[in-house]
Amino acid sequence: MKKIVKILPVALLIVASLASCKLENFDKWLTDGEWILSTANNSGEAVASYDVVDAAFIDFVSTERITTDISGGSFTEVEYLENKPSGGTVTFDRTTTKGKYTQKFTFNEDGTYTMTIVRDNESTQVDDETGNGPIVNISQEPATNTTTGYWNWVDDTDKKTALNIENLGTVETTVEKDALSLTYNTNTSENYRTIQSGKEVIVNINTNNMNTWSFTK
Repeated sequence: MKKIVKILPVALLIVASLASCKLENFDKWLTDGEWILSTANNSGEAVASYDVVDAAFIDFVSTERITTDISGGSFTEVEYLENKPSGGTVTFDRTTTKGKYTQKFTFNEDGTYTMTIVRDNESTQVDDETGNGPIVNISQEPATNTTTGYWNWVDDTDKKTALNIENLGTVETTVEKDALSLTYNTNTSENYRTIQSGKEVIVNINTNNMNTWSFTK
């Protein structure tokens, strides 16, 4: 039993040392080369309910949703807007856009970064409650957007599980030698009273965003 007591602190030191080495590797892995987006799943939704205080007027709920799926350099984006009056007919507009998409990140040791996005819209389709519209091919030059700024670890001293990226915000982060995963999720709600068309309206809005990006080298 005495040997076990003596060996245990050594084992704990080894585990702590390995963990420390891995944390140190995070900076090396993150800043070593260019990260290229492999897949992404992004969705955002806002649901707003409008309760007209005057019972003679119709309440309604408005839903706005945007989803983007990216894989293999191609993307599909769906924008959806729905209006649902109380006891009435639901109306909606849905726009689906498809094309090519690339995104690259470079994190530098001096705490700066560069992100470049190239998006090439190839087709679009607009649908509504009456039916699906035709697929329309798009002929235009790809749009390129380059963003630069500063980055830092939010929890630099012990975990390194989140990055603060200027112009983007705080993202949960998992980094390995050849794989980088970023996650950004938010949920908010608000309610207030306002006047619309001379009538008092109680407004409740709930929004949520779920975003994940996976990069490789």
